[in-house]
Amino acid sequence: MFFILPLWLFCFVLAFALLFFKKYRFLAPHVVLCSTGALVGCFLFSALFLLGVTKFDRPNPSAFLATAFLVGLVVVSIIGACVGFVSGFFIARWFNRQVGWTNSQETSR
Repeated sequence: MFFILPLWLFCFVLAFALLFFKKYRFLAPHVVLCSTGALVGCFLFSALFLLGVTKFDRPNPSAFLATAFLVGLVVVSIIGACVGFVSGFFIARWFNRQVGWTNSQETSR
């Protein structure tokens, strides 16, 4: 949590800076939407995992169950981040097509 939010904020500032360079402007939506999608996906999947695990609460959890819970939480968070990242990528591609920003190399003479 303490690493994810500053990383997302850095991506947001980087995307804002990319808007000032015409050659790299098409990357700004990718940076913002991919990082935001990964953040939302990570939090959403981990919250759903935590809500689902509470249904199977046991009165005396063993060390194995506690370890399995932590490993499951990390794995589900990574899967959620990947799903959010891919979703953000496709939304950014759609946005770039709508706006007309492309990554073609335009040479001015």
